[in-house]
Amino acid sequence: MRIDPAPPTAARACGASLPTLLVVILVAGAAPAATPSGTATPPAVQNLVCDFKAVQVGQFQDLSYITGPLGGTLTLRFASSPEDSTAGRAVMIGEDKAVVVALVVQPDEILYVDTGTTNDASVMSLFTGSRQTSDLPAAYSRQMMVGRIPIVSQYAGTCTAQ
Repeated sequence: MRIDPAPPTAARACGASLPTLLVVILVAGAAPAATPSGTATPPAVQNLVCDFKAVQVGQFQDLSYITGPLGGTLTLRFASSPEDSTAGRAVMIGEDKAVVVALVVQPDEILYVDTGTTNDASVMSLFTGSRQTSDLPAAYSRQMMVGRIPIVSQYAGTCTAQ
């Protein structure tokens, strides 16, 4: 795996605040670059605002999975300049943090993969092959440990190109 020390150029263009930009610049040197598939991210999906609704939330108790209450929502922003796309990276901006994520372009799907600067793992799947409007369907999955308890959450929603 190759480490790319160049900070993402999309961070400046996505409207992130100065503290967010500082986090992105600090984290960028530690983010692994994905192996680009040879296909650049389509310009229409380089800057996204994604709105999600929780469809599955739960935790493990011993080896049993316990489903939790639904109702949570989540808004994430994703940004990648053409240079970032070529390098296989993007910026994911949430309510309380921004991280550099690996960008994996596939024929009908773009994956934004965060292997966790905070020991979490998350994947956002943007389903580009189903384009029928300006919005695209998307899914966001996150797995984390809270203490010694594995927590799993799955969100579904749409992303709009900015």
